[in-house]
Amino acid sequence: MRRRQAELLSLALAITLALGWTAYVIHWHVAGRASVFDRIEAVTLDLRALMAPGKTPPPEVIIVAIDDETVRQMGAFPLPRDKLATLIDAIARRQPKALAIDLLFVDRSTPVQDQALAKALSQLPAVIAAAGLFDGSEPQRPTTGEIIGLVPRPRSMMWPVAPLASAAEVGLVNIVTDVGGMPRHVPMIYRGPDGVVPSFVLLAAALATGVAPRLDGESLALGDRSIPLDLGQNLALRFYGPQGTIPTISATKFIGPSPPDVSGRTVIIGTTATGSGDTFPTPFSPVVPGAEVLATAIGNLLAGDALLRNRETRWLDAAVAAILAVTAVVLIAMRRPVAGLGLCVLLAIAWVLASLAAYAHGYWLSTTLPLVAMLPVAAAYGAVRLWQERRTVHYLAGVEKRLMPFQPRPIAARLTTDPAFLVEPIAQDAAVLFVDLAGYTGLSEAWGPARTRELLKSFHGLVDEVVDSHDGFVVTFMGDGAMILFGFPEHHDDDAARALRALEDLRHKLEAWAAPTATDDRERPHARITAHFGPVIISRLGGQSHQQVTATGDTVNVASRLQEIAKSLKVSTVVTDDIVRAAGSLDLLDRFPPAIEVPIRGRNQPIAIRPGVPAAAPSHP
Repeated sequence: MRRRQAELLSLALAITLALGWTAYVIHWHVAGRASVFDRIEAVTLDLRALMAPGKTPPPEVIIVAIDDETVRQMGAFPLPRDKLATLIDAIARRQPKALAIDLLFVDRSTPVQDQALAKALSQLPAVIAAAGLFDGSEPQRPTTGEIIGLVPRPRSMMWPVAPLASAAEVGLVNIVTDVGGMPRHVPMIYRGPDGVVPSFVLLAAALATGVAPRLDGESLALGDRSIPLDLGQNLALRFYGPQGTIPTISATKFIGPSPPDVSGRTVIIGTTATGSGDTFPTPFSPVVPGAEVLATAIGNLLAGDALLRNRETRWLDAAVAAILAVTAVVLIAMRRPVAGLGLCVLLAIAWVLASLAAYAHGYWLSTTLPLVAMLPVAAAYGAVRLWQERRTVHYLAGVEKRLMPFQPRPIAARLTTDPAFLVEPIAQDAAVLFVDLAGYTGLSEAWGPARTRELLKSFHGLVDEVVDSHDGFVVTFMGDGAMILFGFPEHHDDDAARALRALEDLRHKLEAWAAPTATDDRERPHARITAHFGPVIISRLGGQSHQQVTATGDTVNVASRLQEIAKSLKVSTVVTDDIVRAAGSLDLLDRFPPAIEVPIRGRNQPIAIRPGVPAAAPSHP
């Protein structure tokens, strides 16, 4: 009971520590704060993006690229604003649904050029870029009011010059990257000095749909579509593929006589020219223009296929982390530690596959967080359980070593591997021998208890050694006597023959053993050995708290009563005719004296015996 209570206490402590570690790990995640585990999550997210089935970008989004050829034809970079106005005029004539220009106009040009660009922008729904500057010192805290979350607040903003800002919508183009510079989120709004500032991506999607967006808690209502957002009103990006997956047209195509048809589409103008510096890595390509990243975000909003990551999915990650950590402890506690650790590995693999399947369906579940919560717990508790198991095995080995002498060796070995052995009695034929020291009572009186004990100890050791050498076993020692069994736990055809060989060997060795004990033959102990062969019942006898393995039945009684016959006939050995014949050798029959019938006390029928010592030891079959 005490050991069981200790195990339950250890399990409860392990579960408590597992939950404590999980709480430490998940509090960063559910609060939307960066942690050391983000690098691992970024790698797993990229692998999921590469392994999951690809998504087709929405056809209504197209990029017009200011590429190397455009710069060569225009003769300058960045493009002069009058040239840019000409490009926008050409695009406007093709009647796009909306225009998003990923270029900063923070410096004034000539009034003529600024006015020309402003006039071009005013022809169609357009949004131009602004940029927020962050220094990392501004704590991100939840705002108050209707908008809830960790909304980013720039230290300052690079805003377009007045004529242009008045001609088009203005949105911030900032992108949230992870520790490796990979774009992961695009904020939908920012906190400005005078209120909320919309993002470039949000305004472009709003112009494309023709409806005003509405933030409802942590979701974005865009027309009849509700788009879940992550903490801080961030859209989780889902890339469509490598660079160029979103259709891209060189700006030079609009300078010629037959510009491409972009009617009804959302056009993003951005720079892809070499050396522009506006590039990011993605899971599919090491270098992708910033305009394509923004086009991806716009496409995610229009198609509603952004990754679903919000407060609920973060708490789901936290719940899975706690469940896996506790499950790991329970598995290791319930099973052998190595098997439990193996199941924990399978559990981790199952979660990795589950997060991959979730990604394929548009859900961003954290692969890393549950594993970080579970694996250290499993490793630590597994190490403790391995140490406990090794200690227990060492203890049980010691207990087994100390208890082994109290059971016959073959029986103890069998019970070790089969605890249910002899729960049900076994009936079979066996050879039974009894050994007894004649004159032991008088000898013990003359020698005293200490010397008598030494005599018995050496007597028992000799009997055990001889019997073991003939593959029998001593069922029990009874003071100056012993009961010996041949044919159990494994039955053999030569059980009777081996019993007779053991009898002869015992007689010779006990005579040699007794010789030094006294000079007078009358004071020397003499061994009487009797043997019988027949059916026996082998079973466990005793109470619930103490049991022993023994043999019972008429065969055992006869072998024991033969000790009285040997004493009355004044011989050292008496064997029954049954055991001699069971040995199965005609030569062996001739080595024993002729059989005589004698009555057995307490038994109705007499039995045929062969008293005395055989002429020679029975030969091996």
